[in-house]
Amino acid sequence: MTRALPADQRFRGLPELRFGLVVGTRGEVRACLPLPADERQPIVAQDLCRALVGIARFTPAADAAGQPIDSVFVAQFAAIRPTVAADFAGVPIP
Repeated sequence: MTRALPADQRFRGLPELRFGLVVGTRGEVRACLPLPADERQPIVAQDLCRALVGIARFTPAADAAGQPIDSVFVAQFAAIRPTVAADFAGVPIP
């Protein structure tokens, strides 16, 4: 169903979501920490956090010697309307 909607409509009405993902030395997400943006976020954020921990994988960060180290990745998801050339021409976009 989400594929049937244009990208700019998939997240319409959802609050802005921010997360800190603790990434381990093998690239796995070890923890997901919601970073509150508004009062509606905690409920939505907890569900998305569980999904991110189970699915997301990264290339691990490395220290100066090239050895993998734990790191933090901050992600932000927001419903935005993309800007296109028609916006600048004054053509309304539905």
